Amino acid sequence: MHPLVLNSRLELIAGARRLTAAKKLGWTDIPCRVLDTLDDAIAALQAERDENTCREPLALEDLVEVGRRIEKLEKPDADRRKKAGRGTEPSGKFPDGTAGRTRDKVGAALGMSGKTYEKGKKVSEAAEKEPEKFGDLPALADAQSIDAAHKELNRRRKQSTSPPLPAPPPVIYVPDVPAPATSRADDLRALADALLVLAAFDEQLQRFRHLEELAADHPGGAQSGLYGAPGAAFSPGTT
Repeated sequence: MHPLVLNSRLELIAGARRLTAAKKLGWTDIPCRVLDTLDDAIAALQAERDENTCREPLALEDLVEVGRRIEKLEKPDADRRKKAGRGTEPSGKFPDGTAGRTRDKVGAALGMSGKTYEKGKKVSEAAEKEPEKFGDLPALADAQSIDAAHKELNRRRKQSTSPPLPAPPPVIYVPDVPAPATSRADDLRALADALLVLAAFDEQLQRFRHLEELAADHPGGAQSGLYGAPGAAFSPGTT
């Protein structure tokens, strides 16, 4: 069994699974290596990755955790290169021409591109911060790919930030307004008034017809003023 890897502060760098197994077996002692340099620590992490890959692929959360350890070790060196204006200079165990960006160095140590590591880190961080929304995405990354989990993360975030659909216009209900209620007495009075008007008109009409008959029987009466002044117009209202 490979020994555990510790830094100068005796913090675990590599061998988390081995330490867990030793505790379950009740071991009180386990071999360790203490590394002081950054290059040796990164090399040990790469060795742990290679060892675990041969046995069982590391889950996304384990990969991100190892990546964070490398970032913690690499950041001081990256800051020094940045201040010196040598951000793209090769460093340590990495091949010549490897970009000096910490992301790319971490990805190389994990056996993936820096961009893929960044996607996996975003998925893992989202699952930690909002497990109710994204807690299942690390499992999706393990079952399919980091890229598939990252696409699903972006889809869910976009869906949650999309503006809600506009509410439909309100339906205004206007009830039918009933005609003003009238009493039976009012209806009878209106009917009586209408009958009186008709009776008066009928009476005048009968008088007019009677006078026409008289005029027809006595043609000279109209000229003599018998039925009114000579040449005067006659209307049903004339008595």
